[in-house]
Amino acid sequence: MKLHDRDVPLMGAYIGQGEVACGGEDRWRLVAPAGFVDRYVAAYNAYKAQSAAPPACKKRIVMSVALYTGLDDPGADGVAAANGCAGIV
Repeated sequence: MKLHDRDVPLMGAYIGQGEVACGGEDRWRLVAPAGFVDRYVAAYNAYKAQSAAPPACKKRIVMSVALYTGLDDPGADGVAAANGCAGIV
């Protein structure tokens, strides 16, 4: 339809207000009942996610994490005083 050109927020504004007009107070800046466009977009996205086939990806992400620290026990024999640059305790 030319009024909203299949743009989901514009479709929500059209359904909620009966027209597509700029000037609302929400983040979409479309004239519609408060929060209507957000709820419409969320419902539309949820429906599309459920009805779409999952991707057939074969790739996997592998992440290795290593945490190293060089902080010794300040005040022990042979250990320099703390310098204020402590890491995660």
